[in-house]
Amino acid sequence: MPSAHAASSEFQAILQSVSGLPENNQIAALQRELSAALQRADHLRAHCDGLEQKAFDLQIEREDRHREQSAFAAWLHAEFVAATRALQDFQRVQEKQARIARLELVAAETQCDELEKTCRSLLLTLEHAVDSDVERAGAPADVSGVSP
Repeated sequence: MPSAHAASSEFQAILQSVSGLPENNQIAALQRELSAALQRADHLRAHCDGLEQKAFDLQIEREDRHREQSAFAAWLHAEFVAATRALQDFQRVQEKQARIARLELVAAETQCDELEKTCRSLLLTLEHAVDSDVERAGAPADVSGVSP
């Protein structure tokens, strides 16, 4: 947009250009210049109105996008919180199941140790019984005098 000084300079130039014309021609030339200046002013006013409308539309669009982004950010945050809680719940369940499995393993190992002790004791008892039977079976054969 031209400054006030530029407009004044332009007006001075127009006055100088018509100064040598007869008065009727000066008036007609100044009327044409005035008409052209009014058309330019109308054009600039319309352009300014369009720019103001565009600025208003952009402001509304910016506010709409801000609301949408805020809503999306809130939704993402809620999803993140829910996923974090679900993960924590899952981890607690997994830790509990791991503790239970460790306890079951210790119980099974203890039962295996007890079973192994029982088996060894039973094996020793069987070996002792076999040895006793062998000694008893061998002693009467010798006592009876029966030869093989």
